[in-house]
Amino acid sequence: MAQYFRDLYAVRRYAPGRVIQPLSAKVVVLRHDCTSLGGSSASPLIRLSDGAVVGLRYSGVYGVGNSAAGRRSVRRALV
Repeated sequence: MAQYFRDLYAVRRYAPGRVIQPLSAKVVVLRHDCTSLGGSSASPLIRLSDGAVVGLRYSGVYGVGNSAAGRRSVRRALV
């Protein structure tokens, strides 16, 4: 990770990637391949085509995968 991030931490980053699990009305957890570090929880997953937030990151294991709560799950939790 030090080589990938060039030992530069504690800064905001844009981390492009793709949602691996297709979006549907029933999706609670989104799997995605964005590169992220510890402390990235609650970062939004943004669809570039229209700027819509599709989820919030909550978990990740370097080199393995990342998870985010789908937008509908977040909305239900807030109501």
